[in-house]
Amino acid sequence: MTRTPFFWFLIYVHTAFGAAVLGASIAAARARRGSAAHRRAGWWFVQAMAGLFVTTALMASIRYTFFLFVIGYAAWYASHQAWLGVAGREDRPYLAGPLATRVQHDLAVILGVALMASAVAMLVQRTWPITPYGLGLGVAFAWGGVLAGVGGLARAGRLDRLPRRSRHATLTTIAVTAAWSEFAADVTVHFVPATVVWLVAWVTPALLAAWRLHLRIDIPASLLACLRTGQAPTPAWPAARVSRP
Repeated sequence: MTRTPFFWFLIYVHTAFGAAVLGASIAAARARRGSAAHRRAGWWFVQAMAGLFVTTALMASIRYTFFLFVIGYAAWYASHQAWLGVAGREDRPYLAGPLATRVQHDLAVILGVALMASAVAMLVQRTWPITPYGLGLGVAFAWGGVLAGVGGLARAGRLDRLPRRSRHATLTTIAVTAAWSEFAADVTVHFVPATVVWLVAWVTPALLAAWRLHLRIDIPASLLACLRTGQAPTPAWPAARVSRP
């Protein structure tokens, strides 16, 4: 079933979107933050990420695990929310209405909790491979917690308490880390044992991403700001007036 022409077609399209995602992420990182080049690269990153998630979802229904489906959603959800946070009216962002936004947050919480639950379930049953074994269970639980946590904070409006720069940096870090980790896993799985794949493709990039994010924002202080009671104003960060490509 996994070697049908349709599946191979999905792989080719998925690879094309993946290359666009990686290229756009590099272009955005090299450009000055907030510049026209940075925003254009960010727009293409989000669009390519949408295509990547659609193809990931289709392939996950045929062959891949629930873990990869959730990672695909986490990458698109974080990138899309990051873009919505800085998009201007001229950018004509899609899925930006109250209902669509609420559904995105709800799906983030549901899928994140489901991935965490599947990782715990795999400790006692292995008849249905919901997610990979071994180190993959810990990675799945951690990513499920990140997705559910971000979705829950966003749904409750608490993520909006962060300065826009901090919120944008957090969401883009999640999206880029998920995309590059999946790419690294797809490459290394052909050369090294499974445990090494998890260490090289998932654990190490996540630790490096967390370290780099902490250089830009104070992660503990930001988390406390989201969790504390009361309201805190969000400092303004006007989006650059750049038309969508």
